[in-house]
Amino acid sequence: PGLFEAPDGGSGYVMPDPSHAEIFWGAYAWPAEQGPGGLGTFFMNQEGYVMEVEESGQKSYGGLHKAPAFDAAYDNKKPNSMKAHLAIGSMGRVGNDGFRWSPVGS
Repeated sequence: PGLFEAPDGGSGYVMPDPSHAEIFWGAYAWPAEQGPGGLGTFFMNQEGYVMEVEESGQKSYGGLHKAPAFDAAYDNKKPNSMKAHLAIGSMGRVGNDGFRWSPVGS
């Protein structure tokens, strides 16, 4: 499973598996506050895929208390795994967060 970054940086007390950490990684960016007018939620992985949440009029993420889980952008058919397919909405996939994700610029 993925690890969250500690508030002051790094992974805190839990060390990642070095054989997986060099192969699998994902990074999210989301608005500082939840609500209308904010920017979207974005994801990028080790393969260079940049995706955003397909939000239907409601903000899914915002602030520290509404952050995406490490597997939010991955296909919900294989939860808790960074080895799962990405939840690309145009391919009929839904993320573990219940949202569809789209490649940026599509």
